[in-house]
Amino acid sequence: MVGSGLLLLVSSALIVPGVLGVARALTDRGRRIGRAAAVLAVLGCMGHAALAALYLTWAELPGAGSPAPLIAAIDRIVKASSFAMIAPLVIAFPLALVTVFIAVVRARIVPRWVLVPVLAAPVAASTSTAISLALLLTATCVLAARVLRAPAAVPGVPGSAVAPA
Repeated sequence: MVGSGLLLLVSSALIVPGVLGVARALTDRGRRIGRAAAVLAVLGCMGHAALAALYLTWAELPGAGSPAPLIAAIDRIVKASSFAMIAPLVIAFPLALVTVFIAVVRARIVPRWVLVPVLAAPVAASTSTAISLALLLTATCVLAARVLRAPAAVPGVPGSAVAPA
């Protein structure tokens, strides 16, 4: 549980600069969608940080005493209406990933087929986290290969952005 909480903290800290970097590289096509992805990334960062804090708290509960009151406390926390407030923030994290890939497809930086593994990843997450991560890694590698092979973008110089796919 501690490992999950720490990974959530790290991933929530890294998604914002990653999505912002991709969104800033978008010129005409996909720029608005890229900005929406950046907003979703910030919201998702907050949601995943809250979820990480919850995981880290739960990790400490087993040493706190008898399991029956602890289970009742966890059940009460999860069913609380205040807990439901972070659900949209947690959902914003995968939406940011999907939206940024829609933006780069719209900007013609990556081919359209890249959306297939990106859209399949949230569906696969309910069955297997490993499959979901493999799908996202595939799409991310394609994006990275396209961006790294492209000439460097120079601010203020027309035509210096990433070449279309």
